[in-house]
Amino acid sequence: RTYKDTVARLTKEQKALLVKSQRAWLVAKNNWCDLEASSVAGGQAYQPTYLECDIRLTQVRTKEVATIGR
Repeated sequence: RTYKDTVARLTKEQKALLVKSQRAWLVAKNNWCDLEASSVAGGQAYQPTYLECDIRLTQVRTKEVATIGR
């Protein structure tokens, strides 16, 4: 819901920048979580480690996105 609320209050140019930023952020987030989980690669802890990272970074990003355009 936060993303849709944010997009609704942005200009066309800001929306384009947000989309560009989100795409880059997703790549960076996935790479970072791969790095964090790589210390336990091949074991049962890989997926939980990756998911914990994904959730943590997504929560931070959600708060960041909510502040755009305010």
